[in-house]
Amino acid sequence: MKLKSKLLAGEKLSGCWLGMYNSVATEIIAQAGYDVGMIDLEHGPGSYLDAQNIMPCLEAHGCMPAIRIPFAHEAEVKKAMDLGPLAIMVPNLHSVEEAEYMVRSTRYGPRGIRGSALRIIRATRYGKTSADYQAFLDQEFVLIGQIETKQALEQVEDIAAVEGLDMLFVGPSDLSASLGQQGNYTSEEFLAAIERIEKAAKNTGKLLGSIPLSTRPPQEFYQAGYQLVISGTDTILLKTAAENDVQMISKAKE
Repeated sequence: MKLKSKLLAGEKLSGCWLGMYNSVATEIIAQAGYDVGMIDLEHGPGSYLDAQNIMPCLEAHGCMPAIRIPFAHEAEVKKAMDLGPLAIMVPNLHSVEEAEYMVRSTRYGPRGIRGSALRIIRATRYGKTSADYQAFLDQEFVLIGQIETKQALEQVEDIAAVEGLDMLFVGPSDLSASLGQQGNYTSEEFLAAIERIEKAAKNTGKLLGSIPLSTRPPQEFYQAGYQLVISGTDTILLKTAAENDVQMISKAKE
């Protein structure tokens, strides 16, 4: 599976957040037809072992696996990357220095600081594809940085220029909160922030991603040049379906 090639070719990809860490739920999500399964280890109780256990469910059905790590630290990057996802998302990327640090954390020496254990990690099929792994890192791996704070916004042009950072991903909930207007996606300040992020990405040739907003559906993001929209969440999809079913059966009792 080649995620970066699809993104660079201009394909419009869909995604679903995975926070149940359940093989049955993950298979259902993958079979539904999402392009990317974003395993969320920032929110919820999930572990790297949980991520490893559901990744085959995604891969078996052509849904490209990605992992959002808990926070920006080389140990978190290493654990996630050793599992073999096609992308890593870093939440709350705050500065140029942090972006550069994350890039180095994805690369082996001398270009980076990632610890090497090629013979024992899932990413190389436990050593069987070690010879091809560096080519994958250079050509297909996608590093995604979430821009979701006022601090990051103030440096977004320089963050976007960091070599090795492939995508800027808008985190609208945290960004609006950081701007002092949590959940207000129509304020002039929030709209200006989104426009600034988009401009920074386009001026540096970076990819763009986001989640849909109540005020901005996926179509508008794609039309604005975004390549990845993560619209679903396994827990919310289950919750909504269950509530709709209960509502239907409750009406039948009347």
